Parts: sequence; structure tokens; C-alpha cells
Amino acid sequence: MASRLPVGILGCGAISKIYLQTLTGRFADRVEVVALADVVRESAEARAKEFSIPRVLSPEELIADGSVKLLLNLT
Repeated sequence: MASRLPVGILGCGAISKIYLQTLTGRFADRVEVVALADVVRESAEARAKEFSIPRVLSPEELIADGSVKLLLNLT
């Protein structure tokens, strides 16, 4: 099996729930959501807890993170 693509999500508002349900469900064999970020850190922390995402970063940290190969901007 090929390795999964590391994904980061910027923006953890209402639409992020739908993206995370799809990415961690239907596409879980192809992608791995490794980090979330939001200007309201509490929003990212809540989504990370809800979907068992290991890291919560600032938007700047997420953009600079070289381990993230695909960044979804949901802002």
C-alpha cells in the first residue's frame, strides 16, 4: 500500500466538519490529516479533539510546516 498524503487544514469553521468527515472516512486510505489551524485556536482544538487530529498549530506554523504536503484553505 502506498503511503498516505499528509494534509493540513487551515480554517476550522462549520465547513471543516464536512471536509474532515470525508477525509477521515472515505479518503482515509489515501490521506492523513496531520494538523489543523485556525486564527481562533479554540476552534482548531475542538475539531482536533472531535476527529483525533494529532496537532493544532497557528496558521503561520501550518503554512511553514514542511511535513504537510497538501494544505486545504477553508477560510
